[in-house]
Amino acid sequence: VNWMANSNPQEEHIAIDPLVWLNSQAPTSIDGSCVTQRCLDMHRSKYNDLDKAQRTVFGGTIAQLKARLSDRLNVSPEDEGASQWHKQLTRAVELGQPAEFSANNEDEQCIKVYAVEKLQPRCRQLHHLIFHDNSFCAKIRSKLLPSATNSLTTHCMSLGGGPGFDHVSFCIATKFLHDIQPQRSDLLPNRIKTQVYDLYNDDWEPVVESLG
Repeated sequence: VNWMANSNPQEEHIAIDPLVWLNSQAPTSIDGSCVTQRCLDMHRSKYNDLDKAQRTVFGGTIAQLKARLSDRLNVSPEDEGASQWHKQLTRAVELGQPAEFSANNEDEQCIKVYAVEKLQPRCRQLHHLIFHDNSFCAKIRSKLLPSATNSLTTHCMSLGGGPGFDHVSFCIATKFLHDIQPQRSDLLPNRIKTQVYDLYNDDWEPVVESLG
């Protein structure tokens, strides 16, 4: 995404939404002349580069978080394959009901295994949605952009967010939007504060503390 270096803001030290900027740079005809397919392809390749970049950063960050979380919660690969939560989750999906962790959450291990194994898929959906090219997602990204004047704080609410899956998604997206800025050294990353409402708030507490 080296093309972001050309995205000079109209005002100094103003963060830029990369997708909004790409849309503003779309090839258009001048004096009735046709836009060549090559120009269109080159412009489209920038969208592909951005999508690949945000997915790569997400994958690398989540892999590191999962490894640390697994270590802190003492969850091994064997636990991930044998945990009782697999049966509970499958049954819950069949019945269209929330999974009941509390009943068989011996030593809190069941819910810990779920947190480790589902960290990547539960965080991925929201993270990738934030970078969709539409007006609604653009509004969300505008709340996550860095600032030069002071460190902004964005307050989020997560319904059924477990130990903070949505919070992790927002934080990774926010850091990416900061790091991609050509003037990132002059900008302060946005701070994310998330209030999570979940049926198993008390059960999630050990995981929340480990995610920290």
